[in-house]
Amino acid sequence: INGKRCILIDDMIDTAGIRETDDIIESMGVEKSKELINQLLNEHSELVEYVNTYYRKKLSETISRQELMTMNGKNGAVCAFIYYLVTIFGKEARDGILIDLKITNDDIAGFCGISTRHSVNRILRGLREEHVIRTLYNKIMVLDVEYLKQFVDVKMDA
Repeated sequence: INGKRCILIDDMIDTAGIRETDDIIESMGVEKSKELINQLLNEHSELVEYVNTYYRKKLSETISRQELMTMNGKNGAVCAFIYYLVTIFGKEARDGILIDLKITNDDIAGFCGISTRHSVNRILRGLREEHVIRTLYNKIMVLDVEYLKQFVDVKMDA
């Protein structure tokens, strides 16, 4: 299976995972996507492992985010999330590392398991006051990566 087909499968898996109760969603072809996924899985046994790996990865990411939230609270979860954004979208800049991705407080709240954007706003304001970050046009400039990294490196004492 080539890379393009695997990307298509990723998109279809995401679509097929949506709740089935909405008429709007059904009209978008979720049922046809599910049928196509099942057909592809039946015809290509190597895709079964690919799908299993995909879901294991997503589950692992979810568990990791939950662990960060449990061990560090909301502040730590946001700091860890921003650090992960640095590793994925970070670009060296004169004053620090620019996360070259427009992201809203609602987006951050959703990824970190925080119920409101107001909590995220308060946390980001604190990080700005401590000169850890700066925000520019809905993008984040990280001024102190080491501060953020400490929330990712937290290990439970055995």
